Amino acid sequence: MQGDTRWHDAAANREYYGELLRSLKGQGSDLIMLPETFLSGFTNDTLHQAEDMDGAGVHWLRALAADLGAVITGSLVVREGGRYFNRLLWMQPDGQCPHYDKRHLFRMAGEHER
Repeated sequence: MQGDTRWHDAAANREYYGELLRSLKGQGSDLIMLPETFLSGFTNDTLHQAEDMDGAGVHWLRALAADLGAVITGSLVVREGGRYFNRLLWMQPDGQCPHYDKRHLFRMAGEHER
């Protein structure tokens, strides 16, 4: 799903993407793909934009996947153990959330240094 991500405004992005995704309810979608870093926009401000895995973004995504009965995937800037990750989540309707941390980071913007 392509969207108009609001730069550095996770609450507005949850509202915006929530409305878009809820419009798919009952249409037979079983996989919904969101843009990379859809809650913050692509950012070099990881310290202020990162969320924990038990934060509002992950809870919101879990509830939405359950409500829609679909897998929702997209990446967030995640803080874990004092480190920061561009983490792809695979949120399943049953609440399970396998994930993948991006390994080949964008060097031109210094993403690899965080």
